[in-house]
Amino acid sequence: MAVFRRGYAAEPVLSQLSRVVSAQGTGALEQLHASHPDAAEQRRDLLRRLGAEAEKDDSKKPEAIREALDALEDEHSLVRLAGIHALARVASMGSWQGVAAMATDPDELVRVAAVRAMGRMAEPGDAEALEFLEKAEKEAKDRSVRGAARDAAARLRGHFGALPGGGQATSGSVGGHSLHHLGFVGHQGHRRGVAALLLLALGVAPGFLLPEVPQGALPRRSLGLAAALPGLLGTLQAPQIARAEQGWQLKLPRTWRTFEQNAQPPPEVKKATALVVAGNPEQGGELVVLRVPLSLDPNDPNAKSNKDLVSYFTSGLDKQPSVPTAKAAEVVTSSQKTAPGLIKWNFLEQPAEKVIYGRRYLKYDYEASICPGVVTKGSKGDTCMAIEDTSELPLYERRHRILLTVTDEGATARGEKDPTYYIWLLDISGPAQEARDNWGVLKEAVTEVADSFVISEDEKTLEKARTAEITPEQLKALEQLKKEGALPEEKF
Repeated sequence: MAVFRRGYAAEPVLSQLSRVVSAQGTGALEQLHASHPDAAEQRRDLLRRLGAEAEKDDSKKPEAIREALDALEDEHSLVRLAGIHALARVASMGSWQGVAAMATDPDELVRVAAVRAMGRMAEPGDAEALEFLEKAEKEAKDRSVRGAARDAAARLRGHFGALPGGGQATSGSVGGHSLHHLGFVGHQGHRRGVAALLLLALGVAPGFLLPEVPQGALPRRSLGLAAALPGLLGTLQAPQIARAEQGWQLKLPRTWRTFEQNAQPPPEVKKATALVVAGNPEQGGELVVLRVPLSLDPNDPNAKSNKDLVSYFTSGLDKQPSVPTAKAAEVVTSSQKTAPGLIKWNFLEQPAEKVIYGRRYLKYDYEASICPGVVTKGSKGDTCMAIEDTSELPLYERRHRILLTVTDEGATARGEKDPTYYIWLLDISGPAQEARDNWGVLKEAVTEVADSFVISEDEKTLEKARTAEITPEQLKALEQLKKEGALPEEKF
């Protein structure tokens, strides 16, 4: 029989639970039932049943929520644990405060469950919830609670995956969260490589997104043609801010909103950064733009593959790269395939070269299934289970479109020796079931975003891309407005 010890001098309960499940399988947990008081076990069963019923029938939610809230006051820690899990399943989005109060519970498992449940219950981007989780990550005495807080915060900001390059990606002004876990629900910390691929979307109006720079860091130019009247340009809107060290842009569909936009780090800071996160919560579409430094240090285990990637993208367009397309893509996909909790990963569109405004890109689609809990092996295959109460969890399944390139951001042209190369990666994703058939309702949005993603040191190239859809008549009208001084000028 599996034995769990309690007490400050003993191995942490969460560690024991993970160890026993890993060694003996989830069946070992069933042996613990004999040690649970009958009343507590009956109440846990009731909460599980009510939670399952409420997920299928909204009319059952009030009863399930009442029972779950009442369970938070139970003297038995496993009942409190079941109450938290039930609330995470059925409570309305945004109602996380009651569960957050359990983060100071005497039992470690309950504290972990409470913090982790916040990642499910808080609204994406909830500033108050993120502040709470960031504080817990810094101040909680238990490593398990700190890890749960980090994962829950990542879930509210977005869900990431691995890329080559080494180091930990950060999110600029939001700061400090781990960008781990291949575009899906965060758990377990990230493997070798840089974290990537975000999930989440909320924010501001659609339009062209350009690099964000700190206020006053660069002169801001006239909005020019991009500041045209909405009725004249349709969905083409003004850039939010002037170009920074490396010029780049993409166009958001009309119904997509920006969740987060961050400045590129200064040249002396070599860190991975999520530059923009956006999406359409109603349709489940999301995107992230990542800028990731590549390490070519001979002591770095990724150096050889990183050099292959650099070689592929820096080869002239007039000749075939010495590194095959499939090998260049494998540098990135091999890291994506090592994500913790990954159950399935397969190409939907094979890697293909694409040239956009004189720059080589790689484009491919893949589908992946991630377990947001613990993967257990069994005779009938893998099972995804919640660590809180071992209930079965649905897989997180997404289709992704990747567009990436590598650049030294003009360093060689400026005469710099040993320049740093960066991966610039756009990841667009949607629910696998809806997107499996040629992207379904997301097809137009995915195509629009992917076709508008441009990396260039040349402002004229970016301007050309922004105005590509403007007719000659519209362009003439805009020039006349500009001549008459009718276009707004940005002040700085």
